[in-house]
Amino acid sequence: MDPARRKKILPLIRLAQKCLDTKVLAQFSLHPKMELDRLRSICILAASAIICCRVATRGMSARYLLPGHIKMMTLPELLSEIRNQFDGLNPPANEQDLVRLQEAVGPLSEEVLEAYRFCNGSAKLPERGDVWLPARLLPVDEAIAINSDSNIKSALADLPKTGKVTLLWCDENSNYAGVYRDEPLQGWVFCFDHEEPLLVPAYRSVASFLTNLLSAIPGIAPEAEAAYDLPMVPRELPVLSDNPENVPQDRQRAGLFRNLYQHEHDDDARRFYAMCTICLTPVANTEDILSFLTDADMWTPEAAVRVLEMRRHEGGIEQLEKLAREGGPNGDGAAMRQLVRLQTNESKQAIARLQQELQSNKLAFLEMWMRGKLQPPRWP
Repeated sequence: MDPARRKKILPLIRLAQKCLDTKVLAQFSLHPKMELDRLRSICILAASAIICCRVATRGMSARYLLPGHIKMMTLPELLSEIRNQFDGLNPPANEQDLVRLQEAVGPLSEEVLEAYRFCNGSAKLPERGDVWLPARLLPVDEAIAINSDSNIKSALADLPKTGKVTLLWCDENSNYAGVYRDEPLQGWVFCFDHEEPLLVPAYRSVASFLTNLLSAIPGIAPEAEAAYDLPMVPRELPVLSDNPENVPQDRQRAGLFRNLYQHEHDDDARRFYAMCTICLTPVANTEDILSFLTDADMWTPEAAVRVLEMRRHEGGIEQLEKLAREGGPNGDGAAMRQLVRLQTNESKQAIARLQQELQSNKLAFLEMWMRGKLQPPRWP
C-alpha cells in the first residue's frame, strides 16, 4: 500500500477503534435518546473504517516471522530482523552523531544507543512491498529537532511524568514513543498519543517495545492485534501473568507511585500516578487495584476496571456494583461492562439488583452492555 493511501485510512481505523471503546460510548450515557442519531452515524463510520482496513491489508505477504518467534529474540536479533524484512533504513549512526544527540537531549540508555549504532533511523516508515512497520526510529538530526521544538517541549513540560523523557520514534499520525531517562523508570518506553497524552510506562525496554511492534505488523498479525499506528501497538504493561523476576521490582514501583498518588493534589498528576500504580501492580496483587474504583476522577476508575477485565479478575463485585450505581461517566459504564462480562453468580445477582435500582440513563446504559457483544478489553 502506498504511503498516501495508508495515511488516509489511519484516521478511520483509529475512529473504528474508539467507536468500540467505552470512552466514546460513555458520551451517550447522559442523553441516550437525544444522541441516538449521532451514535448511529458513528457506528456507520466505524463499520466503514473496518472495511477500509480489511481492503487495505488484503493480499499482503505472509512471508514474515510469526510473533512467537519474535518474542524469543534479543535486541540485536530484533534490529537485524527489521533490517532483513524492511527497506528504507539509514546506515548506522556514528559516534559523533550519538554525542550530538545526547548533548541535545541528555544521556540515553545503552539500548537506545545500540539501536542507533545499528541504523540511524529512517525518513519514512520501513516497508517492503505491501507490508510496513507502524513506527520508525527518528534519525539523529530529526530526533534533535523534534525534542528541541518549542511546541513539543511545551506539551511535554505540561504533562505529569516521573523524570526526564526523550521522543525517539514516530508514526504517520503525529504520535510518538519515547524513553524515560531517569529512575524509577529509566530506559522504559512510553507512548505519546497526541489525542490522549499520558506518559504512562508501556514497555520495560526498547527490546520489549520492538518485540511488540514486530508482533503487530498489519497484514501479518491477526486482525485484532494489528497496529496501524503507535497507540494501537499492544502494550507490555499491565501484565496478564506475573514473571517472578519482575514482581518484586514492579511491586516496589507500584508502591512508590501509590504513595505519590496519595499525597498529590493536582488532578492531572494524581491521575498519572494512579495509572502508573494500576499498570505496574502485579497480577498477584490485583485486589489492590480495587481501591481506585472510588476515585473521584473521570478516568481513573475506568482504567482500574480495564485491568480487572484484562486479567479476568472475579473479585470486587461489591465495589463494581457501587461504582455502577453511584459512579460518574466512564467509571459507571466500565463497571457495568465488567459485571456483564464476568457471568458469575455474584455478578449476575449484582446486575439483577442494578436493573431494579437504576433509572433512565444508567439503566439504558446497563441494558446496552447486556444486549451488545463485548469487545476484548484493552489498555489504556
